[in-house]
Amino acid sequence: MGIELVVIAVAAFVTAVMSAVAGFGGGLVLLVVLVQFLDPVEAVPVHGAIQIASNASRARLLREHIDRRIVAHHAVLLIPGGIVGLAIADRLPREIGRALIGVFALILGWRPSLITPRLDRPVPPRWFLWVGGFQGVINMPLGATGPLISPFFRSAVEGRHAMVATFATSQVVGHVVKVAIFGGAGFAFGDFWAVILAGAAAVTAGSFVGTRILGRVSEAQFGWIFRIVLTVTALRLVIGLLA
Repeated sequence: MGIELVVIAVAAFVTAVMSAVAGFGGGLVLLVVLVQFLDPVEAVPVHGAIQIASNASRARLLREHIDRRIVAHHAVLLIPGGIVGLAIADRLPREIGRALIGVFALILGWRPSLITPRLDRPVPPRWFLWVGGFQGVINMPLGATGPLISPFFRSAVEGRHAMVATFATSQVVGHVVKVAIFGGAGFAFGDFWAVILAGAAAVTAGSFVGTRILGRVSEAQFGWIFRIVLTVTALRLVIGLLA
């Protein structure tokens, strides 16, 4: 897995920079890249392990901005939601799983209003009980849920630094739960140690670079890069099912 490992490491670095600047989105692109080389049932837990490093490094660098009330509420229902989600993921055929991730990515990249909520008023912390439960369910079959739940964090948290820090911390908890549930179900993370190690190192470096330019680069400047990369990689997954 020589060239594939290089591609994954580069993608991990770039997507971590993207997430640090925009607050979300990079993890979804990285998952779509991983699914080019791994089965969905392998890519989702490996992605979760890498994203722990990505989000933890970002949360650490911006720790003074974390809203801990939101993080605590968000964590409550992640485990029961994840158990339900694992049962769904186990029943998805491999190619259907790939195509679902691709379609999910394309919708979130181009027409997020179809599946993301429009929030006209600030969201109270107690709402995050249900946000966490919902994320737990869909995290297992779809893997990267950041763009789907980010509107709740944007509504609840004031300031770009606080939003990035709080969202990253909540995502750490979400990915830890996902990895723990997959591990408890027998997934052999040791078989993918090289991918996880390379990805974790790359996302940590990307988070460092991204947080240094946070506030100097607009989300719009990353928006088109995000959509183009996401579209090219996601279309490969969808076309693979039709071929």
